[in-house]
Amino acid sequence: GRTFSFSLCASALWALLPVIARDQLHMDASGFGMLSASFGIGAVVWVLGLQRHLPPTSLNTQVIAGHVVWMSAIPIIAFASHTAMAMAGCFAAGAAWVAVLPALSAGIQSTAPAWVRARSVAMNLVAMQASLALGSVLWGWVASISSLGLALAASSGTMLLLLGLSYRV
Repeated sequence: GRTFSFSLCASALWALLPVIARDQLHMDASGFGMLSASFGIGAVVWVLGLQRHLPPTSLNTQVIAGHVVWMSAIPIIAFASHTAMAMAGCFAAGAAWVAVLPALSAGIQSTAPAWVRARSVAMNLVAMQASLALGSVLWGWVASISSLGLALAASSGTMLLLLGLSYRV
């Protein structure tokens, strides 16, 4: 459930980033590549650097922190008027992505009984892929009837709501 809810809302960035690059920031394909690279660099910096300098925390704390960082990064990207601002938001979103999804995966692997562990991991992957697909359609539709900024803000608000509902899971 937590993987599904995070990925459903996070899919808004994946679905709308090319449009943000083209329409909001007036970039070409190389500009979209820069935004994507910023996301990847944020993920790598988190995994190889920043995470090691933090005190050990529970997986739940790491997941919640990743949600908060993601929900903070998305409005920055949504309303960025400069490339550097959008790149900073993508950097933070990349760090949040690898803070949340691997922690959820580790939680599933460590809590599922051995006899269903492989199935549990597979269901987690199915939940992530399905929610990315469904969310992309949802947030694309929201953007088409409103605006990019509103769709991304709605995805962050929905993530906050779903996090609140699944806090104890």
